[in-house]
Amino acid sequence: GYVGDGYAYVTGLDVKSTAAPGYGSIATIDNAARIEGHAVGYGAIVYGTGARAVGDTIDFDNEAGAYILATATTELFGGAFATAVEASGVHGIDIVNDGTIVAIGSAHADTIYYGASRAVGIVAEASIYGDISVVNNGDIIANATADSVVTFFGGGAGATGIDTYAKYDAVVDNAGDITASAITEFGIAGATGAVVHGKYYGHMVNSGDIVAYAYAGSLATDSYAARTAASGVRLFYAEVGITENTGSIVATAISHAEDGHYAGDTIAFAYGTLTDAWRSVGIVNSGDIEANAQADFGDARAYGSMVRGGYDATTDNTGTMIARADAQGGAALAVGSYTFAQIFEYLGCDDTGCHYEAVAGDASLSNGGDIVAIASAEGGIADAYGAIVIALDNATVDNTGTIVARAEGDDANAMGVLMSSEGGSNTLHNAGTIAAFGDGDRFAVWSSNDAIASIDNAGTLIGAVRTGDRDDTFGNAGTWHAVGVSDFGAGDDRVTNAGTMLLEDATVHLGAATTANVFANAGTMRVSGASTLDMGGAFVARNDGLLSFADGAADDALTIVGDLAGEGSIAFDVAAGSGASDLLTVDGTIDASTLQTIDVHLVDLPGAAHAEIPLVAIAGDASLDQFALGRVDHATDGFLAMSFGLGARVDAANASPDVVMLEVGVDGLNAMGALAASIAPAALHLVDTTVGTWRQRVGIVPDAPSDSGLSPWVRGFADSGEAAPDYEGFAPVGGGGFHQSSQGWEFGLEARVLEHIAVGALVSTADATQRLDATPGEDRLDATTFGLYATWLPIGGGTYVDASMRWTGFDVRLQAPTGTHETNASAQTFNVEGGHVFTLGNGLRVIPQLQYTYTHIADIGPLQGDQSTFETRGGDASRARLGVGFERSFENAGVTWTPYGSVNAVHAFDGRFAYSVGDAFGGAATVDGTGAMVEGGLGASVGKFTVTGGVQWADGGTSDGAFGGQLVLRYRW
Repeated sequence: GYVGDGYAYVTGLDVKSTAAPGYGSIATIDNAARIEGHAVGYGAIVYGTGARAVGDTIDFDNEAGAYILATATTELFGGAFATAVEASGVHGIDIVNDGTIVAIGSAHADTIYYGASRAVGIVAEASIYGDISVVNNGDIIANATADSVVTFFGGGAGATGIDTYAKYDAVVDNAGDITASAITEFGIAGATGAVVHGKYYGHMVNSGDIVAYAYAGSLATDSYAARTAASGVRLFYAEVGITENTGSIVATAISHAEDGHYAGDTIAFAYGTLTDAWRSVGIVNSGDIEANAQADFGDARAYGSMVRGGYDATTDNTGTMIARADAQGGAALAVGSYTFAQIFEYLGCDDTGCHYEAVAGDASLSNGGDIVAIASAEGGIADAYGAIVIALDNATVDNTGTIVARAEGDDANAMGVLMSSEGGSNTLHNAGTIAAFGDGDRFAVWSSNDAIASIDNAGTLIGAVRTGDRDDTFGNAGTWHAVGVSDFGAGDDRVTNAGTMLLEDATVHLGAATTANVFANAGTMRVSGASTLDMGGAFVARNDGLLSFADGAADDALTIVGDLAGEGSIAFDVAAGSGASDLLTVDGTIDASTLQTIDVHLVDLPGAAHAEIPLVAIAGDASLDQFALGRVDHATDGFLAMSFGLGARVDAANASPDVVMLEVGVDGLNAMGALAASIAPAALHLVDTTVGTWRQRVGIVPDAPSDSGLSPWVRGFADSGEAAPDYEGFAPVGGGGFHQSSQGWEFGLEARVLEHIAVGALVSTADATQRLDATPGEDRLDATTFGLYATWLPIGGGTYVDASMRWTGFDVRLQAPTGTHETNASAQTFNVEGGHVFTLGNGLRVIPQLQYTYTHIADIGPLQGDQSTFETRGGDASRARLGVGFERSFENAGVTWTPYGSVNAVHAFDGRFAYSVGDAFGGAATVDGTGAMVEGGLGASVGKFTVTGGVQWADGGTSDGAFGGQLVLRYRW
């Protein structure tokens, strides 16, 4: 139907019962096809109805595949109101939808006129005696829009999926999809998925999907900004009401504004579910409920679930409840779950008005799912409450799931659980997670002033805890991460911890007590930052568990305002280098029966051989006997041997605090330090073994004719014995002596370039193993050497001179009980030896000898531990040998045999290798002294081939009973 102006009423199907006056009549509609009603006006108010039924009782069935459509449209201005299904009865209404029901209201406004729209999918009213039942298994869509609006009062849109009012009972069961959308350019918009209004009983069951969406914009020059409200489900005014959800319910309200310059702020309210009943009410949710409110520069409020009752109100959630409120530059309030119970009694009226008094009410929340509230107000006020439970008598929360509140804004407040009752009890049992995040104040649990709070945590609490002025109890067997200020108010409060309690820049205040407050820790209490435990008087804080400051940084502090007792342990971080440490301050006394064991984590090394670092300061009476040193942990891969103890400064007059201190002594190098300090001496010893003497290197060299060519040779060598460098400064504890075993192979190629001159090149591989004498520990050196040499060789006797230069690289691996380190080193070695051969008449040759060896050790890489670095700077060392050799040759069966031997004095000098551990500790290993060496061997020559074997023994100076030998094979062609 169409009308230019005025009013238009269009109904696709209108069924009315004619029984007088409606009693006993039945109006029935069974639709299996398509019903439509369209009302169009130019500048008018139009009503479009798809199907309408009026009677005593109504039976309405929209079958699967059937379609009911109602539209109302104003083209220029006016009101457009569309209702797809309308049922009005006296005793009962029964509606079943298995098909599709659509209502579309589309209004326009022009100049000073208004344009408002409304769309309702199903409206049912049994207003005299009746019951209502609406079952939806199909689709219900209600869309209302208002366009071309020019003022706040000129526009508006409202949409409802299902709207019921029953004089007796109202029941809505949705297993399909319900969508209600209200959008206006400016003004007010409201959307509700389902309305359940029964006088005595209301029941909403949802296993499908319900969406309610409301949007309104704001005109910058208007007096008022946008206002929106959206509810997924609204059940109200019944004596008893219940909402059951296993599906999905989403409500979104958006009030948009470009800036905040309006006489009236934007308003956006969103309720996932709103369940009200004046006697008994509850919600059971195992599905998803979500509320989103956005009000730019205004007031945004979002409630995931709101339950309000009289005598009792219950929320049972094993699904998800989420509330999000966003108000940039305004105020945002988000509540995940709200449960309220108070019944009021009428007291009468007088000149001042009518008066009521709350007389009863119990409210409870049982959560095994997820409840989340997020409020955001950049530049404004943000309040987020995970769950609110308010009652007159008793408020109870039982949580095995997750309850989270997050508030972000310039003025922000987040509470995980708020419980309030007047003179009754607030009880929380938590085995899940309750957390408050964001800016500003963060309370995991907040309990009202006039109730007795009983909080039992076996799960996780993140945030502060606040209770009132009664005798409150808090028991933690799970994890409590306390931030901000926790206040247990006046009264005799009892706080116990058998789990884990973390104070992060937090204060726990037990308040003024009538008799005494109790704080007892039998679990783990961790402190991060600067925290305070205020006992509210001269009461005892008892630690029979672990009080731990240990987090790797020596900057935490706890002040106990009260006394300390118990037989527990206290763990501190100590930065011995700077003298800083975590600090426990007791603004009271230490009970006489107290014995606290102090464990220490040393985060760095001391800067001196002795340090005293304060750990505990006591304002009252204390003695060192009340503390014992337990475990001291420090980096296991370090290099220093340290000793630890406790000391105290006690002022018997209490003019200054008594102080318990950690005493640290650095005694020297530990096993790893001893190995590191001996790298250079060990490398030097391996070089000396590799160089040997000229005889040890070349063996027996027969006289060579002038046409001699190349001579390849190979040498195997080994050496084993004790070494004992001397140490300056911080020396190894127990001495730095070690046993070293060295062995290797040397390969060379020699050329007789002139009759008396031979030159050659050599390479060698060798390794050495050191084992410390005093402590467990060993290292291994793997060496590779390249060298050049030249020799002046006499024929038939005379003077010989041999000079060589070697370059050696080392791979070093150190292993001690504290760990393993690896590094590298290098050496350059110059060696020269000369001697003169005297031949006696019996053929015995006597050979005075003089040898000098210079070695430069360098490039020793630093050893990096967790807390220190060991650096060896290398150095130079010299070695001189003066000896007399004896040898004689004789021939037998074509083999020339040459036994030989020598007696030598060996002097080591100028060998000093400095090292340091960090910046504070240093020393040096020195290698010097004079000893003796004797050797003997036998060489055999057959044709162009010679083989020589020998052994030597050295003692004194740098060696103690060192025994070694070598075998040399040569070939000449």
